[in-house]
Amino acid sequence: NGQMHYLKVHDNRISVVPFGQWQTTSGGNAPNIAFELWNVDMLGCELYNNYIDNNISLVMDLPQWSTPKGRSTIRVYNNVLDLETRAKGDGYALEVSLHDIEIDHNYIIKGKHGIVNWDTHGNKMSNWNIHHNVFYGLVDNYPADIVRVQVSGLHNVKFYNNTVEFVGNKTC
Repeated sequence: NGQMHYLKVHDNRISVVPFGQWQTTSGGNAPNIAFELWNVDMLGCELYNNYIDNNISLVMDLPQWSTPKGRSTIRVYNNVLDLETRAKGDGYALEVSLHDIEIDHNYIIKGKHGIVNWDTHGNKMSNWNIHHNVFYGLVDNYPADIVRVQVSGLHNVKFYNNTVEFVGNKTC
């Protein structure tokens, strides 16, 4: 609940127990979070040149952040998000419930979803710039999702120059 301005997290290997550490409010198992910035006032933050083996959670869903500011909250770039090696393809690379984010030049290996917005407060997240990423082998029992919105929607999303490669006979 404070400011997180101009934070830079880079050149790390972030590894967690792949699953089984917590449950959703409905009682289902949830993938573990390897890195999270949750309801802090992000401005000009960067997450880059990291190897991360489970999901990243970036959330600003309190009422004071319901309107986009039109300035960068965080840029996520040049990371390897490996959901295959330890998590065996479970989970998702990025949970993004905030405005004004840039996601670029990442290599996302497997998982059920690439980027998800689980927000249930009715905030239509805005100003996402997603480009030059590789989404490799996303797969789920249902069609997997490259960008998924569970409830509240998106506005002004730019998705361009990404590579999506399927493996097997599943689609996204």
